[in-house]
Amino acid sequence: MLSFEVCDISGRVTQFRHPLRMSMVSSQDAPADSLTAVFGITGRVPVLSSIRVNLDGELLFFGYVDEQSESLTKNGRLLQIRARSPEAVLLDNEARPQQYFMPSMPLFMERHFEPLGFTGFIGSSQPFNGELSISKGESEWQVLCSFCEKFLRVTPKIRENGIIDVSGNDSGKTVIIGSSHDILSVKYTLKRSRIISDIYARTYAKGGYEMHMESTAAKSLGVKRTRYVNTLASKTRSPSDTEKIIPHSEAAAYRCELTVSGSVPCSVGDEIILEGKAQHMKVIEVHHTFSESGERTRIFTEVTEHVDWQEYGKRQ
Repeated sequence: MLSFEVCDISGRVTQFRHPLRMSMVSSQDAPADSLTAVFGITGRVPVLSSIRVNLDGELLFFGYVDEQSESLTKNGRLLQIRARSPEAVLLDNEARPQQYFMPSMPLFMERHFEPLGFTGFIGSSQPFNGELSISKGESEWQVLCSFCEKFLRVTPKIRENGIIDVSGNDSGKTVIIGSSHDILSVKYTLKRSRIISDIYARTYAKGGYEMHMESTAAKSLGVKRTRYVNTLASKTRSPSDTEKIIPHSEAAAYRCELTVSGSVPCSVGDEIILEGKAQHMKVIEVHHTFSESGERTRIFTEVTEHVDWQEYGKRQ
């Protein structure tokens, strides 16, 4: 069961009843999760600072309130809250342009993230050989991502209580959807335009684009999409990263969209297994909604295993 706690700028926490409407979106393409909820209220509401949504005691969403509005309607007084997860703080703050030599996570915490309310980090504390430039107009989120991509080869995550996780440890869980769930629909989609058929990479200074990789899936599907990658010109991409482009493009091509009645506690990066099916699916986007028709969860996934590309090729 969903429960809602809102905190005002004085630190007072209030439990809210079930909303009249709610939409909560989490996507790998957007750093910050978002929430829009409408509640029925009886009086004025103080200025709000944050909102927490729990599902059967498990945290489903925490975010800072971007916007609150009250309206009088024939159905009574309504409060609408729009909020985003803590990544939004890093997105909304511009970083000071400067140059770092031998950067480290403790240094970035002290100068960039602790002043914004982040309390600590998980991961390596060592300084790294090299430098990192921060240009005018870059957000603090871009700074964090650039440091993680260039020196740690990980994607940063914001944990509860303001902890920045740069450990690279896979915290995703496995969620099995089966007979205990009311599955409303299952939709499979093949996105041929996502597949890269050939990669030609330049890997050393005096060479050309001589490193060649090709996709067997693209050959089966009759897809031709070629890319040339100069790893020497990239500050963050190595030859080993280039080798991942084709597998990633194949995973992005075959997708499954599930619509389930009720709330399913899953997050981006989790693995979904449909009971009785062979596919292993990685969650890339989740929509939790509540309306007059009840609670629903739409889960968008990439099917990462057991894709029969030969069978798809025969259908073309």
